[in-house]
Amino acid sequence: MANNGLKADGFRGFVANRFGRIAELAQEYLTWRGSIQAFFNAVVDINSNKLVLAVSTFIQNDWFTCCSEIYSKMGELMIFPMMEILGIDKRGDERNADRTWAGVKGFFDSKLVDLNELMVERKEHPRSGKDRLEGAVIEEVIDAVKNQLSKTDYFTRSEGETSGEMKYAPLTNLG
Repeated sequence: MANNGLKADGFRGFVANRFGRIAELAQEYLTWRGSIQAFFNAVVDINSNKLVLAVSTFIQNDWFTCCSEIYSKMGELMIFPMMEILGIDKRGDERNADRTWAGVKGFFDSKLVDLNELMVERKEHPRSGKDRLEGAVIEEVIDAVKNQLSKTDYFTRSEGETSGEMKYAPLTNLG
């Protein structure tokens, strides 16, 4: 950057982890939801402008809360553990994560089984509409992950076929 005449003081690099950020924001919203609503009810004139009215509508909306709860759960089930194993945003305990290609393959194999069991439970024995929605979201997550993994030959082969491959290949381009 300095070669191009751009100041780089304090620049630490770009963060492209959008889906992890959204899950963290969903958790924060759920944590502070009651306080946010109490503040809006006590202090804010929701009709002062359209932006404030829109925010008020979102925080009072049950669907927004339901979707935040489901996204937060997806964060706990899939996104945050995946961030940990891949070393995204220095999340989790680096000493305990198996940050190898074999570790990532094992991670996805076990997570897909866990997610499938939860999906079946939510779809076959729903206690509410939220459970049915959660089952549908989990099904979409499973399909998306399987689709992405199927495009990489390493993830489609059995354990015996991949035992020596990728042993020393870096997991990321960070070195």
